[in-house]
Amino acid sequence: MAKYVRVTNCKGKSFILFGGMYGVFQKVKSICKNSSVPIDIIYGWRGEDEQNKLHAQGLSNAKFGFSPHNFGLAFDYWPLDKSGNFMHEKDITDYIWNKIGLIVQDCGLTWGGTFKSIVDKDHAENTDWRTLSQNGECPLLHQEPTDIQDF
Repeated sequence: MAKYVRVTNCKGKSFILFGGMYGVFQKVKSICKNSSVPIDIIYGWRGEDEQNKLHAQGLSNAKFGFSPHNFGLAFDYWPLDKSGNFMHEKDITDYIWNKIGLIVQDCGLTWGGTFKSIVDKDHAENTDWRTLSQNGECPLLHQEPTDIQDF
């Protein structure tokens, strides 16, 4: 498998994940579907400009280099309705978020719904992202990587 994977969601939009995160995302997605809370990806890797823009807008606590998204080690997701479309935010109950959050945690990821500052219920990240980034196993990506396998 390539070091990075491009994942395309139900709307045809593509997102990049570190290769090892792809399998975990697929596992979370499959368990959610089998648990009647289907999801799809809405975000993966974020480059420098986008991360700093989100930080400036107060939508992220992290500046570039301090978010697992900058390494491809996090993904954001959104619940799907019975037709396979993204749900309207007003229709997503705490029950749905918490059920997905438990699945995310059962798959060994950190769930953004447990964050203390910005609660981020649609976020999942590799629990060891800091170690993976510091030991060079997953480098900081300023720009979209070139070693990508499409799925």
